[in-house]
Amino acid sequence: MKEKMNYCQGNADCGLNPLTSPWMHRLFENQETVQELIEKHGSPINIHHMPTFRHTIESFKNVFNAYGLKYQIFYARKANKCKSLVKQALASGIGVDTASYNELKQSLDLGGYGETLVLTAAIKTDEQIALAIRNEVPIILDNPDECVQTNTIATHMGEIAKVGIRISGFLVEGEKLYSRFGFDVVKVKNYITSHLGSGKAYDNLSLVGLHFHLDGYSTLQRAKALSDCIGIARCLKDKGYPIQFIDIGGGILMNYLESEKQWKEFDLNLRTDVKGNKANLTFNGQGLGYSMVDGKLQGQLNTFPYYNQLHGENFLREILDYNDPDTLKPNAKKLIEEQLEIRIEPGRSLLNQTGMTIAKVAHRKQDSKGQ
Repeated sequence: MKEKMNYCQGNADCGLNPLTSPWMHRLFENQETVQELIEKHGSPINIHHMPTFRHTIESFKNVFNAYGLKYQIFYARKANKCKSLVKQALASGIGVDTASYNELKQSLDLGGYGETLVLTAAIKTDEQIALAIRNEVPIILDNPDECVQTNTIATHMGEIAKVGIRISGFLVEGEKLYSRFGFDVVKVKNYITSHLGSGKAYDNLSLVGLHFHLDGYSTLQRAKALSDCIGIARCLKDKGYPIQFIDIGGGILMNYLESEKQWKEFDLNLRTDVKGNKANLTFNGQGLGYSMVDGKLQGQLNTFPYYNQLHGENFLREILDYNDPDTLKPNAKKLIEEQLEIRIEPGRSLLNQTGMTIAKVAHRKQDSKGQ
């Protein structure tokens, strides 16, 4: 019987076992192919498995279909810029979220068009904006300066720019959520009705949607923000602004690990290490957010939550099932009643188990501590 190869090297007692897929193990077990790939392409090489990508796309689609929602999924290209992923996203009937001129230009060249692309760049150049306007790609605007910039370019081109307005500052459980991006939720309706539309300052901007992108991974925060945006969209429609979609951005949790028990034990062992001034668990005894201050352990684990029971499709369901305390209606029902399309921009969560990097060891050496 062939002995199973050990592909992990690390802390045998307190390590973390990652989730892996059968396609990865088939490649692991074919070392001849791995060597051929390294020899042909050099090291490192990035391997993508498109059937996995397609499967995850379909699983997200199934969630929205189950609720009877109008929707669109945009693959956040900044998570991985490989052109084959753009091709597969478009072939699978979803769109691409672009965050730079090159990302937008390449996505257009690969078959994307206005309805399947969106421009969400944090810093928008005139070149980006003009390219989006020419191709009727919606541009998500963060602030008054971007409104002026986009309207000026559209006016000069003799075109109408399709835009979405990003909203921030939502109030959740008495706390105003911090964000560097977007118009304040309290002021956004007045800003839109005062500045956008025929005969107003930005009369070359056509408002087609609302957008938000929250830090962290709270389903409650996203659900409350979506609920608030549905209310804003309803008010704007009454004032003559035909809002077509609400885009809730990305940040959909995923799970990287096999065992919740291992993850909890890692946290416990790390705290024990920091308390005892040991360096057994992390490189150079890094506390990863924990530290000793005046003889007391302080802080919290400051990493991505690598183990999550709630992730992917169930993460989305919690947002859609959230009941508005005023209307007692779930978000999904309100979206249907208001005839609004929901949009998401997942990156890593859409790439879950889709790829891996294989690298050849270049050399080994010791540092000044003899490690």
